[in-house]
Amino acid sequence: MSMLARFKKPGGFIQLVNLIETCTGAKKEQLLKAVESENPAWAHLLKEKMLTVERIFKWPPEAVAEITTRLPERIVGIALHGLKEEDKGKALFSMTHMKVRAVEEIINGYKPNPGEIQAAFLKIITKARELEKGGELRLDKIDPGSSLQDVKAA
Repeated sequence: MSMLARFKKPGGFIQLVNLIETCTGAKKEQLLKAVESENPAWAHLLKEKMLTVERIFKWPPEAVAEITTRLPERIVGIALHGLKEEDKGKALFSMTHMKVRAVEEIINGYKPNPGEIQAAFLKIITKARELEKGGELRLDKIDPGSSLQDVKAA
């Protein structure tokens, strides 16, 4: 049985995107290579739709703030350890002064390990997809290539 067989059902492609988005490093590459060997068209579409934290932080500040304001300060602070300095403004955009101060305390007072940073990144990606699914984040307007709203059954 092929690896993709279980995803060739209604909603299966979206499940595969979510699975790959939440994998890290070598596991993500291994899954993408397996998909590419079975179905190059799906692999291409997967790469096009996949969210990464770097991709999210290229969005307008308002869109990034939709995600970061709904996450705990600790997650945002830890994630900012793994991002560029200019991304900090987007992450803190629209936050209350108290929440900004709490995030900055985490940034300045805590040194997360790479695993914690990766986990924080995954929470950002998961929250973005959750908000898209709920209609609160319109990826079809912000980043049409990443939207899963236009993906039909497998």
